[in-house]
Amino acid sequence: MKPGPARQILVLAGLIIGAALITWDLRRPPAPRPAPVPAAPAAGTTPLPAPARAPDGGTPRAEPAPPPAPPDPATLAAADARQDFKIARGLGEQGGSGVVVNASPPGSLTEQLRLQPGDIVLSVNGEPVATVADFVHIYRTEGLPTELTIRRKGREIHLH
Repeated sequence: MKPGPARQILVLAGLIIGAALITWDLRRPPAPRPAPVPAAPAAGTTPLPAPARAPDGGTPRAEPAPPPAPPDPATLAAADARQDFKIARGLGEQGGSGVVVNASPPGSLTEQLRLQPGDIVLSVNGEPVATVADFVHIYRTEGLPTELTIRRKGREIHLH
């Protein structure tokens, strides 16, 4: 059986109406979404404060982040002590006349400066060093030494 002209017209009209509905649906603005309902806080917890609203009662405003808490002095002191230990690794006291290099462990400052065990550091960047604390202080204030005066095997050597 052949479809009649009336049936063809109905099918064509259905296709046109379907295309129009799809086009209309794609072009209309999205429907506003309802605001989410906050969940009830769990038992034993403190509920969060409601977000601040704009003066017109509309969209919530972004609150500025609170300033960071000041660092704990004990934490800072511990971090400084660890840093000082890393700087002084491989160094020892000589008894007031320089700092002795006891070892040159991999990755240490003594290795970077190419110091050898037995070397005695007499001055750093022109400043005399009598203790490991002096050496650490100079390193912390001036950075990696550019001039060293050392005693190696009884000879005074200037390293640049």
